[in-house]
Amino acid sequence: MNDEAILNKKMKKRKNLLISFGILGVVVVVIIGVILYMAYDDLKQEDLLKKEVVTLSNKKLDKDDFSINIVTKGDYVYVEEAIKNFYLKLSDSVKNISSVFDNQEFLQILSANNITSDGPNFTKSLALIDDTTKNVKEAMNSIIDLCNEETVLNLLDKNKVDDYYIDFYKELMLTDSDKDDLEATKKEMMNLSIDLEEFLNKAKEILLMLKSNSNSWSISDGQIYFTTDDLVNTYNNLYNELTNKANKIQKYNESVSDNNSSSDKEIVA
Repeated sequence: MNDEAILNKKMKKRKNLLISFGILGVVVVVIIGVILYMAYDDLKQEDLLKKEVVTLSNKKLDKDDFSINIVTKGDYVYVEEAIKNFYLKLSDSVKNISSVFDNQEFLQILSANNITSDGPNFTKSLALIDDTTKNVKEAMNSIIDLCNEETVLNLLDKNKVDDYYIDFYKELMLTDSDKDDLEATKKEMMNLSIDLEEFLNKAKEILLMLKSNSNSWSISDGQIYFTTDDLVNTYNNLYNELTNKANKIQKYNESVSDNNSSSDKEIVA
């Protein structure tokens, strides 16, 4: 093989090598581009979800709509669903309790008109109190359960996501501050649940007292009159106890009415 042939062969190999490196370079650029895009998209999804959490936390639990509308994609969907499911469950329970005490039929249960129309057996009124007690207890238990760290964690299907998304979920829902707030809220709700149950039981006790003494009282000019001082004292004591419970519940309601949002989250993007 002459010198020219050898040179041509070397040049051909060098050209093939350059082409190979060129292809490799394009592949590397593409891979880097894909990685950068994925990283950018992840940041975009996280930022979007953080904004959603802030929006949810600024809503009114007893009034606003918490319907689940998914705005993220990929595995972030599971995180978003868990978070929005938490707020939906919480809002539904709060609304159930609010609806009970917005019910005019319930609010008028001890009025002169209702005592006249439903007495002396108070079948309708006693059934309403029993239903109300059941509904309030279920709603309060739901709120208390949602204040448990384990319950919040279990809202996320951990079989569908890896540890990164679990940690991100905790970052949004279970920081140390969140845990403290949940524990404080849980204690408040447990105390409020007791107060509500005692209030409802006291209302029932008044109706049962009237029922068992149906021949010893009458309604005139919107007032109830008893035939003995003992019955007057018994009724007044029960009514005062009911009023005290109602005032205690009202004070709690007023303390949160100006800030009845799900929470006050401030998330750093």
